[in-house]
This record gives sequence, C-alpha cells and structure tokens, in this order.
Amino acid sequence: MSCSSKKPLLWKEIYSNISLLFQSPILKLSAGKRFLLIQTAKGEIWGLGANEQNVFNQTNVSHFIIPNMVYQDVRDVSCGWAHVVLLKIGGKAKSFGRNNLGQLGREEGK
Repeated sequence: MSCSSKKPLLWKEIYSNISLLFQSPILKLSAGKRFLLIQTAKGEIWGLGANEQNVFNQTNVSHFIIPNMVYQDVRDVSCGWAHVVLLKIGGKAKSFGRNNLGQLGREEGK
C-alpha cells in the first residue's frame, strides 16, 4: 500500500506546468556552475540561480530564487562554467560573465 493516494506526476505534466509559467514552450535548458538559463519559443531567456561573474548581465542582482527574464530576442544560448554566449535573432553574438581565459571571444576586461 502506498503512503500517498495521489498518482505521481509524469514528466510531461511537470513540463506542461513549467511552460505555463513562461507562457511559451521551453526550447532549451543550459546550465553553468550555479545558474540555469531557460530558453522559450518566444526568444526569451529566463535566469535562475547565482549571478556570479555577471552572467545575467545585471549588475544590481546577486541571484534569482525564481526565474526572471534576463535576455530577449535570442535564437540560441549556451552556458559555460561562469559565462554565457547568446546568438541574437538578428545574427549578432553576445557574451557575458567570466573572461579570464578569453572564453567570451573578446579581450579581457571588455
């Protein structure tokens, strides 16, 4: 006999409920050391977790405990340990976060 009379949620049901939060289907999840980015079909990127190295490109926030929209008009996103690279819908690449080894594709400090 089970301790709970409720049936367990299936992944499809959990995914559907999460998609309702963003009001758009989720296309991709990408994670770094202590943060997660969620890409929706609308081209929005929602951030969750620590904003170490300014991975959310928001200097006034240390972390998000609930998802917040941090980027818009994004075609694709990828996370490293402490950095983010975005491909915008218009084709321009943007990068944020730690750049001590040139991982952002530009000179250190820029």
